Amino acid sequence: MKHVLSLLLFILLCSSANANPLGLGVIIGAPTGFSGKYLLSKVNSIDGAIAWSFGDDHAIHFHGDYLWQKNNVFSESDAVIDLFYGIGARFISRDPPRGDDDDDTVRFGPRIPIGLRYMFREPRIEVFIEAALIFNLIPSTSVGLDVGLGGRYFF
Repeated sequence: MKHVLSLLLFILLCSSANANPLGLGVIIGAPTGFSGKYLLSKVNSIDGAIAWSFGDDHAIHFHGDYLWQKNNVFSESDAVIDLFYGIGARFISRDPPRGDDDDDTVRFGPRIPIGLRYMFREPRIEVFIEAALIFNLIPSTSVGLDVGLGGRYFF
């Protein structure tokens, strides 16, 4: 409960300070969790997510990216869709299911996201879809893919 109150206080402070570049929301897919984005300029931003899995392997997922944005890539009447791409990193910590001898409890490596976003003017809500190619380096070399759909509210 203490963490929820801290998060609500943080959101309240950001909204009262009119910090328009900060967006918070959710992402659904792989991963599923909370998402945040900070706009550095009209074409650059940083984003990240914290996600979890309560399945058999109880995993927690963190990722962060530096993004570049190509504005107005697709437009149809009033709808303008932007393309974004970037570079970042992903970290996963998991508890293997009981009876699983897999020592693969931590995964870490770079990620290369690409996606599309639509930004509503009022209220300032961003809807996005992204796919990210993952290169796991720890504990061994492997390749993966994260795909998610999400939305963020900008304060």
